[in-house]
Amino acid sequence: MDKSRLFSRDQRFLAKPPLTSYVSLLTLCIIIMEPSHKLTDKKEHILQVAEALFSENGFEGTSIRDIATAADVNVAMISYYFGSKEKLFEEMVQSRTAYMREMIEQIHKSEADPWKKVDSIIDVYSEKILHNTSFHKIMYREMSMDVRTGLSAVICDILAKNALEFSKIIDDGIAKKVFRKVDVPLTIASIIGTINHSTLSKNLVCKVLNVDPATYDIKSPEHINRIKKHLKQLMRSHLSKSGSEGAESGKKSESERAESGEKSKK
Repeated sequence: MDKSRLFSRDQRFLAKPPLTSYVSLLTLCIIIMEPSHKLTDKKEHILQVAEALFSENGFEGTSIRDIATAADVNVAMISYYFGSKEKLFEEMVQSRTAYMREMIEQIHKSEADPWKKVDSIIDVYSEKILHNTSFHKIMYREMSMDVRTGLSAVICDILAKNALEFSKIIDDGIAKKVFRKVDVPLTIASIIGTINHSTLSKNLVCKVLNVDPATYDIKSPEHINRIKKHLKQLMRSHLSKSGSEGAESGKKSESERAESGEKSKK
């Protein structure tokens, strides 16, 4: 008697699955058996390798197999962790920007002085962006090309969360009457844009600074401190109520002088 007739088609498949099913099952078993901290380490390792490859070859020029080979893991493990290359990229952006958001939240909660909050965030942004230029190039390349609109939208949403946390600090300073009323979104864009300019346009920045791009290091403490100092001075002028009042009084005095001049002519 043919015993295979005792099984349905699905049961026969389960009784003798194809080789690919064995490989996937084995990978899943290995992942489940790994301690949780090792899983975290492996996942982070994959993200670090992916970041380097995306930076060097771009999103299109990097495949899941490239990442698996460079990370010394199998493709099934990457699929298990992330599902797709797009989801891997999203998680990479999410994990890298989460630290910044946590730092902003911590500064907002722990520091009372609005000026010190702004100075601290300028320090954090300058250090984080200029020490991770490759990562920020990847993000802004995706957003500027806008080929994968879904992925671009996800990146924008993630970065917008950080900007929102920063805006709360400036809004708080305005509410406490420490800062004058300003366009908060453009204020944040001015800070982040100045820092990103060094990352995305090194040759132009070096041209403006009159330095040799072949030898000038935008990650150097000298350049980072220069950026920090400039932005802090800029924010003092931009947010300071005394500066605003001085400017208004200057305009008033000028108009009064003009008016008195007209009267004298009469």
